[in-house]
Amino acid sequence: MKQHIKQSISWLQNLSGLTLFACLPMFFNGVTRISMFMFIVLSLVDYVINKRYKDAHFFTLQKAPFWACIAVYALLLAYTPFEKHPDYLPVFTESRLAFLVFGILGVLGTQVPRAKHVAYIGIVVSVVLIIYTLYLSYTITPDEGMDWKRHIIMTRHSHIHAHMAFNMFLNVTIAACFWLIKQHKQRVYQIIYIALIALFYGAVAFSDGRMGFISCNIIVIMGIAYLLGEKHKKATLLLLLGCIVVGCFIILSNRKVEKLLSSQHEIRHDIWSESIALIQQDPIIGVGASTTVYQLIETFKASESIQQDRAFINACTNTDVSGAHPHNQLMQSIMENGLLGLLCMMTILIVPVVYSIKNKSNMMVIACCCIIVVQLQTEVIRGSLGDYAFCLYLLFAMHYAQQSSKKVVGSMQGHDQLPSTSR
Repeated sequence: MKQHIKQSISWLQNLSGLTLFACLPMFFNGVTRISMFMFIVLSLVDYVINKRYKDAHFFTLQKAPFWACIAVYALLLAYTPFEKHPDYLPVFTESRLAFLVFGILGVLGTQVPRAKHVAYIGIVVSVVLIIYTLYLSYTITPDEGMDWKRHIIMTRHSHIHAHMAFNMFLNVTIAACFWLIKQHKQRVYQIIYIALIALFYGAVAFSDGRMGFISCNIIVIMGIAYLLGEKHKKATLLLLLGCIVVGCFIILSNRKVEKLLSSQHEIRHDIWSESIALIQQDPIIGVGASTTVYQLIETFKASESIQQDRAFINACTNTDVSGAHPHNQLMQSIMENGLLGLLCMMTILIVPVVYSIKNKSNMMVIACCCIIVVQLQTEVIRGSLGDYAFCLYLLFAMHYAQQSSKKVVGSMQGHDQLPSTSR
């Protein structure tokens, strides 16, 4: 009976984790809230009931990003008494609570669902949301003067999620498809997964997301190398060359890139320039999260070039101040908490990549870690992925990086603790 309860808790924890993962490409909703609460609570219960603390190691390279997540939240609280403009503190105190909670779960070594279950859920959710987007686009009358492509993009943006979060989920699912191709030797399954990769690649390319599409190409290039490797060098080189040609053609056809090439002006350049000027005022200590938002809003509103983009200014000044950031996560961290904030964020972003490479983890896990770093060079966590989504990706990635490590596989397979994983 006791063993049955333990297994039930573990099963429910995994189910809530899969549900929470399935919610990532959609706006925060009731299902997200319930599944996140269940995953957190059941993870703690599972940790105690199954006595996972007996084999716990809290201070390892694999746990460093989670300690840094906890530190990010601690810095937010520590700077609170010194904020000159604390109006926006409630927004950050609530949203960044995910860093504290998931940081603790990561340090404890919380169990996450099996990789194949996550892969299958990613595929199903991605296909369903693509079909649902097309269905909504067909049933909703487009705005006057809007072309069909823009109508589909805006429909997805309004009813499902912004392109940053949606494309990240598709890219992770593409990585999962490459992994599944390696797991399944039957040709029919491999063909299905290749077709799915093409579908998801097309969906990302169709969107206006430049960094999402660049990340998509990174995933595909690493996926081809992962599948073919050194055994088929000529085929690998030809496919990689084809990807580069196709990728360049599509990115040059991107609406935002076409606008940039025609106007020779990119608003992010202005945002970065103004942000760097603010950083230079307090580069060592920073000014706190809320004061950073206040300074950015005032600076952006005063900029002759930035204030012309009314949609961006509205995003900066709305209640959740979703646009009031420097469009670079490292910049935001140093603006808020100086060098200490920069150190914490670099630990969160870079250590997963270093750890995965150092431990010879599965290449697709490394690819997923890399594309998160790439995306956050032109966005911030809260503005692109969302704090809880980023933390969940980190929790899953670090677990799979450890479980797919050659060192872990070599030491555990003989004791029937881990199934064989091919790289």
